Amino acid sequence: MNKQISTAMSNIYKFTVFEENGKNKVRAPKMDLPECVKERINFFGKYSENGLSFLGCIELIMAEDEEKAKKEFEIGAYEDYLSVSEEFKQWRDEIALRSLHQMEVAVALIYGVGDGHDE
Repeated sequence: MNKQISTAMSNIYKFTVFEENGKNKVRAPKMDLPECVKERINFFGKYSENGLSFLGCIELIMAEDEEKAKKEFEIGAYEDYLSVSEEFKQWRDEIALRSLHQMEVAVALIYGVGDGHDE
């Protein structure tokens, strides 16, 4: 559990400052997330460019109520809903990490998951 907490904290807070051409720049954390999580972030995150709100993206990614999420997604989507995998459910529902996982998703939506897909 300690490693999982440490990983989550790094994903959220491990921004670094570096100098480039005499100016300080900030680099977002490289996200260490399971592939199933990255897949959901990339899938639903692209809809923010089509009017889906930030909170709407988080709700669809986390899919606490999958039936409701699916109905809401299908209202304005141009492809099929990405169902929640068992692996994702296990990650999402980890005791003591649930809130941290929501924060990780928020950071990844804003700054990308760090796999080159979002650069």
